[in-house]
Parts: sequence; C-alpha cells; structure tokens
Amino acid sequence: MTVLKGGLPHIFTWGCRREKSQIVLSAFARHEELPLLIAASVFSESDQRRAAELDAADWSDRRVSMSKIHRVVIPVDSHDPTAWDLAVTYADKICEVGGDKVRNVVLLIHTKAQLKHTDLARFVGDAQSKRLDKGEALNMPSSAKLKCETLRTVGTMLPPTTVVIAYWADMEMMDKIDGLRNVAGVVAVPEFPDNVKDWETRWGPIIHGKEKAVETSLIADPIIEKAMRSLDVMVNRSTGIGHPRDKQSANEVFRILRNKGHLLDPNAIKSWAIRAGWAPRGATDLAALASKIAGLKAKPSLSAIYGAEDRYARWKAES
Repeated sequence: MTVLKGGLPHIFTWGCRREKSQIVLSAFARHEELPLLIAASVFSESDQRRAAELDAADWSDRRVSMSKIHRVVIPVDSHDPTAWDLAVTYADKICEVGGDKVRNVVLLIHTKAQLKHTDLARFVGDAQSKRLDKGEALNMPSSAKLKCETLRTVGTMLPPTTVVIAYWADMEMMDKIDGLRNVAGVVAVPEFPDNVKDWETRWGPIIHGKEKAVETSLIADPIIEKAMRSLDVMVNRSTGIGHPRDKQSANEVFRILRNKGHLLDPNAIKSWAIRAGWAPRGATDLAALASKIAGLKAKPSLSAIYGAEDRYARWKAES
C-alpha cells in the first residue's frame, strides 16, 4: 500500500500484499484529482463521487449526532483480503476529512480469538495482530490510532470521536454500535451479505460498489409513524419502556393501532426508534411489545384506554 508520508512515498504494510486484489494508494500523490485516494482500477466512478461527499462533510461541530455519522457497508467476501483493505481505507478517509477531530479507530470483532489463526489475522499481519491483542494501538496512514475491541470489552462511551470498523458484522454487532457514543463513522464488513440488511434499511449507508439509496421512511403507514412520534415525546429514549408508565403508554399505542386494523412491523418499529435516538436495548424491547400485540388472536379492546378514539383521530388527522 503506497502512501505519502513527509512528502515521500513509503510502503505501509498491514499484512501480506496481493497483486490482483491489492489496493494501491498511489493517488495520495494526486490528491486533488481523486478525493478517495484510491486507484481508479479498484474504485468505480460512483465510488469516487461518494468519497467526495466525505470531503465535503461538515466537521465544524465536535459533537457527533446520529445523523452526522458516516456509514459504509462493504459487501465484499470478508475472507477476501480486499475487504480488509477497503475497510481500512474508508475508515482512514473518514479520519482524514475529520482532521484533528477524528483520531481514533476501533476494530470491533466478536472475540479476541479472531485475531489469531483467521483470515483477518492474516490480513492485518502476525506482528500487528499480536499488538492489537495486547491492547496496543497501530498507526493509520492518516496518523489516527487503531485499537481492537470485542463486543464484550467495548464500552458505551468511545473516545471522541471514533470510527468503528465492524468486521464479520451481524445485527448484534450493529445494534451494539448504534448504542455507542462519540461515533464519527462506521465501516461494516458483514460475513454474509444479508447479515446487516436491517441496518442498511435503518440508515441507508454508502454501499461500496452501489449508488447511495435515497433515504425513505422506515414506517410506510403514516398513521403508525404519527403514533410513534407521539409515543417518542412521552418516553425517555435512554431507558425506553423500562419504566412501567412508559411501557403502559407503548402498550396503549400499539393496542389502538391493532384495534384499528394497522399492521405492526416489529423490525421497522425497532429501526425507527433507534434512528429517532432510542437506545438499541429499549428499541428491541419496544419491538418485542409490538410483536406481542400484533400477534393477538382477537382485536384488543379499547375500553380501558383513556381517550383512545380521540388519540387515534388526532394521529389520523395529522398524518
């Protein structure tokens, strides 16, 4: 991997290099012409256009909100060395456009054992894998620091601001990431293509090799979405429906919707809640409650719910 450091090219070695799948960062020498800094033979024209969006990103505010996070999915076989090269390059690019505000990268894996005797360990390199296993940091081309965490060891508060490389990603891992604070970017490499489909629907990330999808509403039914917004105002997002009163409010909303013949999609409701700022655990509990109400054999009665008809009429009128 050829980059420029101190104005002179040198080799930045993460592991074994391959002739066919090698990603050459020779474009560092012509930064103005290729924002992504990757050879055109590897990235398509549309990939380069999306990379320009990273260059134009607003990094004026050090605080990172869910809507400002750069999200990328790499649908390349995770056992192919190209997947690791792309993950590092995308992560490093996010760090670069963030300047001195984005200096940390976390490689998130399921267990530390995945740093030994696996394809990932081979891609990273034996010496580097051992350093990561010991908790040491590696230098990225942008001078950001790369460390390794597992689902068990990663805390809820990351150093501000951090890019996460989710390797062998699945929905358990992506839900975990959505609950982390100080995330500036996420680069997901799923083990299988469908492993993070729900996350792709949730956020509409850049998908390497494809045009970026237009963000759409997660809940197609406007009345359900309006009802969810009314619930969102009443509930503490950090605790979800953990409080009995909040759970009762959600229960009433779902029972009203179910009584009126609306179809509740637990996955869509979960993703909607997370996108709205709910903690993933709370969103999961909310989806489970929606699934329970949706599965009732009989239409639920509204007689015990105060103002049920008026609430539904308001949702319908405002949707």
